[in-house]
Amino acid sequence: MSPENSRSEFSKGVIALFTVTLTWALFSIFARAMHGELGNAYQLSLRLVTASIFLVLLKPSLLNLERYKKYTRGDWKLLGLRSVLFTGLGSLPWVAAINSTDIATTSFVQALPFTCLWGVLIFKERRPLLIWCILAFAVLGAALMFGILPGQSIRFGRGECLALISATAFPLALILRKKHSPAPDDWELSLLVLLLGAAQAFPAAYLLGESFPLRISLWMAFLGTIGGILVAASLFFSSYGMPRVSGMLSGIIFALESPLCVLLGLAVYGEIPTLNTLMGGAMIVAAVIAMCVAEQRYATAAPSTTH
Repeated sequence: MSPENSRSEFSKGVIALFTVTLTWALFSIFARAMHGELGNAYQLSLRLVTASIFLVLLKPSLLNLERYKKYTRGDWKLLGLRSVLFTGLGSLPWVAAINSTDIATTSFVQALPFTCLWGVLIFKERRPLLIWCILAFAVLGAALMFGILPGQSIRFGRGECLALISATAFPLALILRKKHSPAPDDWELSLLVLLLGAAQAFPAAYLLGESFPLRISLWMAFLGTIGGILVAASLFFSSYGMPRVSGMLSGIIFALESPLCVLLGLAVYGEIPTLNTLMGGAMIVAAVIAMCVAEQRYATAAPSTTH
C-alpha cells in the first residue's frame, strides 16, 4: 500500500472511531428521552431489535443459517454467557443508571478500565507495576466521585451501584470474545448477541414490573429506530476503524466518550456535574489514556509477555 493510501485509510479509521465515540455518547441522551414513556427494559429491547434489523440490512449474508452450523457447543454456551453480560448485567443496568443518577457520573464510571483487570483474572495476562498504579489512580477517581474518601459525604446510591455493575459486566462480555473458536466472525456474534439480548429484555421487563406498551407515540418509535441505527452503526464503524488505527489511539479516542456525555448532558438536560464528579471523572479519563499509552509501550517492548 502506498504512503498516500495508508494515510487515507488511517484517516478514515480515525473518523470511524470518532463516530463510534459520538454514537456511544448519544445513547445516554436517547435512554433519558425514552424513559418518560417506555420502561428501561422495553426501550432497550426496541433498540436491540431495530439494531438487529439494520445489521442484517448492512450484511444480508447473516441470514444464511449455514454460517452458524460451524459453531461448537462451547461457542453457543459462551455466546449465551456474553449475551447475559451484555444485556442483563451490562446494558439494562446502564439504562437504569442513566435514569437514576446524572449522566456524567454514569459515563465516568463506565470508563473505569476494568478490561485490564479481567485480562489478568481470566487470561493470566501479566502487567507491570505501572499499569496497576494507573488502575489504582482510576479507582481513586471513582472514590472521589462517590464521596467515600475521608472527610467526604458519601454519594453512592442506586444509580451509582447500577453504573458500577454495568461497567464491570461490559468489558467482561467484550474480553470473552477471545474464548470463542475461530469459526464465528464479529458480524455473526454481534447479531446473535443483539438478538439474545432482546429476548432477555422482555422477561426482564416483566420481572421489573414494567407495563407492556400497547401503543407508543411516533416520537418514541422514531427515537427507538434512530437508537437502533446508532447501535448498528457503532458495530459497523468499530469493525471498520479498529484494524486501521493502533490500539493506543483507539483507546484514547474511546476515552473521549465521557467528556462528550458531560457536554451533551449539560446541553440537552442542563445537568451540571459537581466538582467532585468532574475531578474524579478527569482522573478516570486521564488514567484510561495513560493506560493506553503504557500498554502500547509495554506490548512493543516485551511482546512475548502478553498472551
